[in-house]
Amino acid sequence: MACTWDAQARRKRTYMAGKTICEKVELSIKRALSSTSFQVQCEAENRQITLRGIVQSRNDRTLCAIIARIVPGVCRVNNLISVIERGPQLAPAPHSPDTKRSAD
Repeated sequence: MACTWDAQARRKRTYMAGKTICEKVELSIKRALSSTSFQVQCEAENRQITLRGIVQSRNDRTLCAIIARIVPGVCRVNNLISVIERGPQLAPAPHSPDTKRSAD
């Protein structure tokens, strides 16, 4: 039985061909977190990568590590990504009216 390759998977492999492990990791993370604001950099040494940067939630931090781990060639992930969770935006306090009145 012949193997049938999914066209999308084939394009992904072709696009990733010739990239370093860190380039593959960063591109994969960028694709997964495209709807959020983040800054993630990758450093590689002997198939061990270190992720550094800032994301908006613990879930995004965990997702970055999972994505990095499944990139072919990665053996170990050291996740040093920081989380900056933003609470609900509070409306600025209204200015109090001036209580001083001039005498007429």
